[in-house]
Amino acid sequence: MFTKVRVADLIEVRGLYGRDWWAAFSRLSQKHVDFLVASRKTLEVVMAIELDDHSHRMSNRQKRDELLNAVFLQAGIPLIRFNLDYSITHVRDALCEALQMLKAGHSEERARRL
Repeated sequence: MFTKVRVADLIEVRGLYGRDWWAAFSRLSQKHVDFLVASRKTLEVVMAIELDDHSHRMSNRQKRDELLNAVFLQAGIPLIRFNLDYSITHVRDALCEALQMLKAGHSEERARRL
């Protein structure tokens, strides 16, 4: 598990060129996820985790969250979100569900808020 990982280090901007590529890269290069879970053997990305505090209710943060949800969905990396009132049971269940979906090949599941 890694903490505060820059999104641009995880996801490559493809299909854009020149100024469009730089604009997309700039948007991603300033974003981070709270936690990144990787395979212990290969360091392959398994899932990302975001802890959403009260600031995520603000409109600019909601736009950021929508961008991250779309980027991770397109990349096929599960993005699991937890409100700060989460419980250990919620965390365990969400992580187990995400891992089961990965094993079943359903990594395109939408980002979840628990």
